[in-house]
Amino acid sequence: MERQVKHLFFFPNGNTAVMDEAGQQIPDLQKSWFLMYVEFLQSKGVKVEDIAEINLPNGKKAEYLKDVHNWRIE
Repeated sequence: MERQVKHLFFFPNGNTAVMDEAGQQIPDLQKSWFLMYVEFLQSKGVKVEDIAEINLPNGKKAEYLKDVHNWRIE
């Protein structure tokens, strides 16, 4: 079954929002773009926790928190 997505938002804090045609959020499609990229890097053998600097689109810096598989914005 094909799902209809009307709006996709990438936020500078690493999150996403996915909405259908009625403007309702689709929670199971709202995976953080930050964590998706972390998982991609890890699949390529990168130790993300050792990256010296992670810069977000809004100019802020982020830190990957390995123990909770999440991030913190400085």
